[in-house]
Amino acid sequence: SSLSLSPLLAFLDPYSYVLVLDVGSIGTCIHIYEFRATTDNENGDTFVLKDEIFQERKSGLSSFADHVYKSEEQINNLLKIADQEVSRFKHRNTPLVLRATAGLRLLNETKEKLLLEGVSNTFGKYGFYRPKKDIAIMNETEEGIDAWLTLVYLKGK
Repeated sequence: SSLSLSPLLAFLDPYSYVLVLDVGSIGTCIHIYEFRATTDNENGDTFVLKDEIFQERKSGLSSFADHVYKSEEQINNLLKIADQEVSRFKHRNTPLVLRATAGLRLLNETKEKLLLEGVSNTFGKYGFYRPKKDIAIMNETEEGIDAWLTLVYLKGK
């Protein structure tokens, strides 16, 4: 049996990552969040953001509805960035999710399904952790709540 260094390397590097692909109508972007989980006696567990890497590609996935391979290329190009930033030893413990908005909601069911299958296949090439519902299209309510939470966060309240 071979000795795995993953647990040791994870111990030596206390930072963790979360990868979020944000698919909008006019662009697709990746957010690579690097954070450290800490325990605060007063507040319990907290997360301290160390860094965020943001990359965007113009054209939302819905613009590739008739050319699924182009959507796969776009997702692959963004995941290559994550692959370079996140140590291979951390891939299986790094959650990867995609959230899409109105652009994909407006497609017919067949085209939507083909695009999301292409995304799923591309996700599978990298070995990141894929939680249940790793790929989802947000409904109008979720999109509104997300916008409100973002506004509250940006205003510091």
